[in-house]
Amino acid sequence: MEYSLQGNDSNFFDFDGGELKAAVCFDRESRNLFTFQVVAMLSDGNLTASGSASVVVHILDENDNDPHFNETIYSSRLKGPVEPMTEVLQFQQQMQILLETVKYFIPLSHSFAVNNETGTISAKNQDKPS
Repeated sequence: MEYSLQGNDSNFFDFDGGELKAAVCFDRESRNLFTFQVVAMLSDGNLTASGSASVVVHILDENDNDPHFNETIYSSRLKGPVEPMTEVLQFQQQMQILLETVKYFIPLSHSFAVNNETGTISAKNQDKPS
């Protein structure tokens, strides 16, 4: 069985061992739809049989943009004593494409906790470090 690709978008794909594979790296922001024909041909010397199928490839988006914060430095002043879970600061980020959820974290902090979905930073209970 021999396979071939036909059509304007066929040069973006290749056959490798009977598998259809991408010949380029796709970027949905540049182009998200490709159409072409796959033709299969079988020949035994005397008889040739062939068939074709239309292929439509939709490129899905992957968020390849890093989050960008509104400020480079955030600061807050607290008058003590501070009760546990008192909101200290809320920082925000801007995404070029808001298709994915941004998660926030503070590495190894015994004094503060961050809500990993909202970005709100709160005071922790000092008696129970985690």
